Amino acid sequence: MSKSYKLFFLIGCIVCITSSCTAGTPDDGSSSAGEETSAKDSAEGAVSENATGEAAEALSSEYITEETVLFPESYTRGSEHVKFSCELEIPEAFDAENFYLPQASGDRYLDMDAAYQYFVEGKKVAETYLEPSEEPGIPDDNVYFLEDGTSIFLDGGINYHAPESSVLRRVMLESEAGASKENFAFGTGEECTAQLKDTLAEMDFPVEEFQFYWFSLSGEEHAALEQERLAEGSIRAEDVKEGGWTQEDDAYEIYAWQIYQGLPVFPRIMSLNMQVAYENYQKAPVSACFSQNGMQALLAEEPYLLEPTDVKADFLSFEEIADRVIEKYERLLLEEGTVYTVERAMLAVRIYDEASQYGAEPIWYFEVTNNMTYPEVLMFNAITGEEIYLQS
Repeated sequence: MSKSYKLFFLIGCIVCITSSCTAGTPDDGSSSAGEETSAKDSAEGAVSENATGEAAEALSSEYITEETVLFPESYTRGSEHVKFSCELEIPEAFDAENFYLPQASGDRYLDMDAAYQYFVEGKKVAETYLEPSEEPGIPDDNVYFLEDGTSIFLDGGINYHAPESSVLRRVMLESEAGASKENFAFGTGEECTAQLKDTLAEMDFPVEEFQFYWFSLSGEEHAALEQERLAEGSIRAEDVKEGGWTQEDDAYEIYAWQIYQGLPVFPRIMSLNMQVAYENYQKAPVSACFSQNGMQALLAEEPYLLEPTDVKADFLSFEEIADRVIEKYERLLLEEGTVYTVERAMLAVRIYDEASQYGAEPIWYFEVTNNMTYPEVLMFNAITGEEIYLQS
């Protein structure tokens, strides 16, 4: 069973851990994007409201000179139907001049014996399910349900849920943007993050290849989220927490992204379709929840085996990538007044699966809104400028 489809299976079995414009820095949630405005002025960084298609491309190409900044800190530009108003999310550790294209050679499985000892051994097990692997070198799928209601999935990665997690997971934030960074009496966010790292390291998880982040959700914030979910109809009246929310329900959400030469790595599932393409903490390959009762939930997917090739990347300028975005929309037969606004631009590496082989490529990730339909995600290869098409 592939990792992507296992994840959908887990969502159906339990409330899965994996259930907007600035990503936090490790362990402190501060923005990694700069505040400086684009170096281009209105004559050099804006396309005329009447410029479309080839005209827009020709106009923008005039501005790509030796002095053109490869990746400005922020970008503002517009055509008749497309507007850019975003900061470029590029980690400080990334070096465009010394970035070597990645090669993905498979998954790195965790130590399942160590995981069993930590999560299952010595516990009262009510049910066990085993699905033997059909391929050599790939771990079996083992599922354990404990008498106290805890569930553990061990399949090369880990998916763990204590009974308390089912209540906490009903009222999750949609995004980490603007989340609180409050420290609770039972331990700080940094202490719980360090505990998670130590636990994963015991199971042969390469924590040094991951960037960890955390935020807090107090009992009071959980209560407010519950009322919002109830009002919008995503939870029912019978799902409301019995007895209400208190300080005993304070919790930390901790998550981590694999990093390759400074850039975050998007798992394969994020290229499947629009629904799972949005980048936020719920899509991270590692996520955990800690309360005063300890770890309540953990998802740790198998890390990817990523190695640099000897090919140094030759990135297109952001101006050239922006041309591709504008061309995409200007080719459409749009109604008068329709405007697409690019509100988020993020440089990352995506993993994809082609002919049963992994591939990896640097991409630009865009979040686009418009005044006619729902928001959408765009991805473009950062080297070739080719669009990566996602299913609706």
